[in-house]
Amino acid sequence: MRGVGTERKQFQKATFNIRLLPLVKKMRQERVVVSNLSEAFIDFLNKDTHNKGSLLDVELTLDDQAVLWEGDNSLIIASHKVAPPHMRHLQEVLEYTNIEVLSPNRISGRLSQDVASDQDLLLEVADRTRLNPQPTYLTPYCVTSEFISLVDILIQHGANITIPEVPTKGSLWVVKSIDLKSGFRRLCREFLQTSPIRIPRGFSCDTLDQVVTMAYQFSKTNTPCIIKPVDGEDGIGQSIIPAAADLNFILSRVNENPFIQGGDAVVEEYIESDPAVRSPSIEYRIRDGKLEYMYSCKQILSPTGTFLGVDIGPELLPREIKTQMVRAGHAFGNALAALGYKGFFDIDFIVSKDQKVYAVETNLRRTGATHVHATASRLFGSNYESSTFLRSSDVDPCIAKTMSCEDVFLALNEILYPHLGTDRGVIITVSAGISDGRLGYIVTGKSSQEISRLQDELHKRLS
Repeated sequence: MRGVGTERKQFQKATFNIRLLPLVKKMRQERVVVSNLSEAFIDFLNKDTHNKGSLLDVELTLDDQAVLWEGDNSLIIASHKVAPPHMRHLQEVLEYTNIEVLSPNRISGRLSQDVASDQDLLLEVADRTRLNPQPTYLTPYCVTSEFISLVDILIQHGANITIPEVPTKGSLWVVKSIDLKSGFRRLCREFLQTSPIRIPRGFSCDTLDQVVTMAYQFSKTNTPCIIKPVDGEDGIGQSIIPAAADLNFILSRVNENPFIQGGDAVVEEYIESDPAVRSPSIEYRIRDGKLEYMYSCKQILSPTGTFLGVDIGPELLPREIKTQMVRAGHAFGNALAALGYKGFFDIDFIVSKDQKVYAVETNLRRTGATHVHATASRLFGSNYESSTFLRSSDVDPCIAKTMSCEDVFLALNEILYPHLGTDRGVIITVSAGISDGRLGYIVTGKSSQEISRLQDELHKRLS
């Protein structure tokens, strides 16, 4: 894909339609999806002045997932086209007949701003929404100040839209506050008072001196700790300080971490996780005043704690642990709803070796597995979690040689869903990183062993 900030010579409109209706005829979509993933994290990623471009490029590739969030009859606003072989694959898998992807003429990593500055695209989106007799459902990946401004501008251009999963402007502070790790800790102290789930012992810091002091306090008591940027994502910028580390070691780890130089960080006890469970997560949605459980999963993390994907399936989590997670999720969701929050959120947990459950953070937005849940729900029904095994990977560096998108789909053709039947196979979710050797996908099957075998076969075919 093209680098961030490049100007595109032509306004991009990618229309993919199995019915082959004339492109001049504007289609009527029930939903407009703004895939502003990179916008949610760009300020954080820009703290690393040496690698911000490469980190942002990876985030931009994940825009492909937006095609899966809301299903058919959706107009997707994204930073790039979805490659035609990929779109044909998704149309076959999910039986899409009316999906379009529109992109602004400039890509900066702040999609809402880019759309707002593209007059032609604004008018196009506004025109599409007026084709519906009822207000068109508008939903983002994440609620940001840029997105809220875009909503206002679209309305000024005559768009007929509704945003039932976006908090009212009077409650937008909830997103900015509770989404921070420090804000999550504050709210947890209230809703976990009667729960067996706890939060790791720790401190919220405002300065680098506080970060160093708190980490050293843990070290003096022979307790390992972890330093987390309050606005971090995917485990980026986290630093583990081993037990009994000396002050010079702590200073060097803090000074070399570009993501905490403002001093906004949480320093908390490092909980060594049970490798069989490690870091489970649970996702909900608040809509029309109702709290909706979506799914629970086991997160797949790199050795440094970076998010790679998820496993979902029957009995992946011990029953008692999942029960505790669901109860905590309901209590947390009700607390969010009382504060005026609407939309998606998750809670990430750590399960220690002695099977104690700790809540460690929340994400007030769609997450890295929302598209997995949406896909599985459409293919296997709302109770898929009790009968189907799924594994996702967002940025698997599995393409060992130069391959085009067509080459990748040709190599994987025999194991792509639904070629193996309607209950197992590989679904490609992110193709925009193929030129850099990266692929996103979901593997589904009837057992954890089967999805592991299919993932191994995928790696073999692309090596």
